[in-house]
Amino acid sequence: AGDGARVTRPVTVPGVSGAEWRREGGRLQEVLQDGSTRDWGESSCWQPPHRVVYSWKPNDHPTPPTEVDVRFIPRGDWTLVELEHRGWQHLGDWAPTVRPLYASEGGWTMVLGRFRVAAGADPRA
Repeated sequence: AGDGARVTRPVTVPGVSGAEWRREGGRLQEVLQDGSTRDWGESSCWQPPHRVVYSWKPNDHPTPPTEVDVRFIPRGDWTLVELEHRGWQHLGDWAPTVRPLYASEGGWTMVLGRFRVAAGADPRA
């Protein structure tokens, strides 16, 4: 509401790490089983319920982060989720190794599928 108040949205999805969001500048963190956390990124755009953009670096490699832009588009009684993962050029020589991991069945396809299940959607749809 423009007052700079902290907004936190914990995410609990089976098989997907937790997250903490606080508008622009909020951190995206992995919450490990022992309760410790590990920073994965920082939000740069927070427009609920339509869009979130965040830096993305879920590793300790000596590379800069990429960027993820997620848009939520109402479609009647369901919501279309569009995810764009960009900024690969910032990874330099690492890009050809890392990018295919996100395009694989164990990448964004798996993560978004788990969110579908958590939202009560048919994972086969």
